[in-house]
Amino acid sequence: WTAIVVAAYFVETQAQFWALAIVAGTGLGAVQAASRTFLASLCPEGMEAELFGFYSLCGKSAAIMGPLVFGGISHAAGGNQRAGILAIGSFFLIGFVLLSRVKAGGPARA
Repeated sequence: WTAIVVAAYFVETQAQFWALAIVAGTGLGAVQAASRTFLASLCPEGMEAELFGFYSLCGKSAAIMGPLVFGGISHAAGGNQRAGILAIGSFFLIGFVLLSRVKAGGPARA
């Protein structure tokens, strides 16, 4: 996703936008399926419902906050949407750092 954000920063034509949108849209489905599968592999037995509920809450929160942050920063930068793209890219980098600490060996034992 960081590569998509970097590419979006340099988009200047409608054709480039649509090509990037197709790549991003195709990747979105794969990432969503993989993230749910990864979460299922990490869930301790008996905690699946609450962890998937938290996953859903985080997803809905991101769907609200992402456009607000993008729009707010773009507006603060005088309508420069590239500044908003950089802000969204920073979220991906922060997420990468946080997720790099997750051990994917299997479900945690209580």
